Amino acid sequence: MPPAVAKNSALALLALTFANSVGTSVLWNGMSFVLKHQFNYPEWKTMMVYVVTAIVYVGVAVAAGPILKQMRGRLSPRGLMGIAFAFEASPALVLPWASPEVALLYAAVAVSIAGALLWPVMEAYVAGGKHGHEMRRSIGLWCLTWMSAVTITLIAMGPLFLLENVAGWTVAGISLIGFASLLALPLLERQPEPHPHDAETVPAGYHSLLASARILLPVSYVLVSALSAMLPYVLSALQLPETWQTPLAATWLGVRLVVTGMLAMTHSWHGRWGAILLSAIALVGGFAIVAFGPTTAIVVAGLVCFGLGHAIAYYAALYYAMRVGSAGVDAGGTHEALIGAGYVAGPLVAAGGVTLAGSSGMASAVLLLCVVSGVPAMMPYLSWRRLQSRS
Repeated sequence: MPPAVAKNSALALLALTFANSVGTSVLWNGMSFVLKHQFNYPEWKTMMVYVVTAIVYVGVAVAAGPILKQMRGRLSPRGLMGIAFAFEASPALVLPWASPEVALLYAAVAVSIAGALLWPVMEAYVAGGKHGHEMRRSIGLWCLTWMSAVTITLIAMGPLFLLENVAGWTVAGISLIGFASLLALPLLERQPEPHPHDAETVPAGYHSLLASARILLPVSYVLVSALSAMLPYVLSALQLPETWQTPLAATWLGVRLVVTGMLAMTHSWHGRWGAILLSAIALVGGFAIVAFGPTTAIVVAGLVCFGLGHAIAYYAALYYAMRVGSAGVDAGGTHEALIGAGYVAGPLVAAGGVTLAGSSGMASAVLLLCVVSGVPAMMPYLSWRRLQSRS
């Protein structure tokens, strides 16, 4: 590929990543605030919406790679991205005749389908044709791009709650992103670049680290999804105004952005267990602090801790997946399916705790989530200890 074409394609990829991460942020981080404040959804109902959209996400993410294999020669990775953008644009067709609530719920499902098709292919473009430092840099820049979009979106949603119909504006914005992405799609190459090396060149220990990271990744999203659904209720209990709730909720996203930048610029953590173990502790500990924090300052401290843990879990899982999995769409699909599995389990467990325990449901749900996530979060430590005993 000529250098000028490659550069333009890379810039287009980052631009599309940023734009579509805005829609993803609205779905996974901002929707719970809209459901609570505009439609008065109780905790369990908000969590069940997250469960349904996550189940859709898992099913489609797992299918992304096989779809491309079955349609080889007839559907390119860029074509699959076009289908994703069409789903993202489709809520505009529903908005004129449906109620704002129905339109928002439809948009949630449509964005789930779009994201599950889009991100595995995006990840193949990001890592394709690269290895070593070049791959780390590319993954880091891509992560910083989508994390910036997610953080900015949640902060920017605060003033939207001054409007009468937040849901309608939200759906319209998501659809506009889908239409704009379709127009920009021809700027990408039809196929990601082939990977320059095979699995035999993978450094020793990466397979074990990938296995542990892939345990920690869904655990992190069990907590992310539950946290996203719970934060409107946690922050309301602290008597924070609605317009300040989404900016404060974005604290962990901002920390994740900064830590990811640090991971992308350094290499000493690659192939080492310390980062994985720190991530496990920070995730579960930060979540518990946020859930039980009696003051705004303590909740913010918990969000900072959680953001640190999630940055490590996500970046390590993606890097090791692309390194071991030769930057294929299947590797990205597995990565996204694990994320989706966490999105299913988190609100499902929390909703069960809220429903079964009545007035003390939120506390029970948090304790249950800490147990459910804490047990698998110990697995990387056990794997490390086992390897230590063998050496």
